[in-house]
Amino acid sequence: QCDTCHTDIVDFMNGKLPDGNAGADPHAGRVACVDCHATDLAKQLPHQYAEKCADCHNPRYYGLYFDWQKSIARDLKSRLSLIKGLEGNDNGQRERITSKINVAEKIGFHNIQLSRKLLEDKSQ
Repeated sequence: QCDTCHTDIVDFMNGKLPDGNAGADPHAGRVACVDCHATDLAKQLPHQYAEKCADCHNPRYYGLYFDWQKSIARDLKSRLSLIKGLEGNDNGQRERITSKINVAEKIGFHNIQLSRKLLEDKSQ
């Protein structure tokens, strides 16, 4: 029943963006929200998500979770530094990059490839 309220997350998992479509996450339509999210916790810690990855896949995925998290953080930092370097007359580039950052942050691990693609996109 999570998708009743979290329709945007379902869209992101299916590769639907506010301005078009992209690739769906491999987990879309294959896992339930509760496969990754513990409903009895108010706030899940990163290691608890990593444990869920390892439980479904294999122990290697515990470390991969953190590698992917670092990768997204690195790409986010790169985009934020790009914004700081833009001049006032940037033909809307700052706004486009900021929009992609905001969407990528919201998508997060719900579609890792899409998050990274938005943050790596050099066509701002």
